[in-house]
Amino acid sequence: MSPVERLCVRCGKPVTRFYKDYTVFERMHWLCFHLEFEHNGDPDEPCNDPSCPWWHIDVYKRKLQELGLDPQRVLNDAIDQRWNF
Repeated sequence: MSPVERLCVRCGKPVTRFYKDYTVFERMHWLCFHLEFEHNGDPDEPCNDPSCPWWHIDVYKRKLQELGLDPQRVLNDAIDQRWNF
């Protein structure tokens, strides 16, 4: 199956990263599948599913704060590094 044939039925964009699981995820990106079938509540807020990327971000933010780091500063540094490689 070519990448052109693997279009996400939710967003319409090509599925490339998890293309081997295209049928498992109901012909969607993994994230589109999560938001469509697994995510409870506001899509912009974390849900209770341990695979939820928003939940992961919250976990990482809390851990950074626990370690005495400012999550926003860590992100800003990463952005600077990415664009000033």
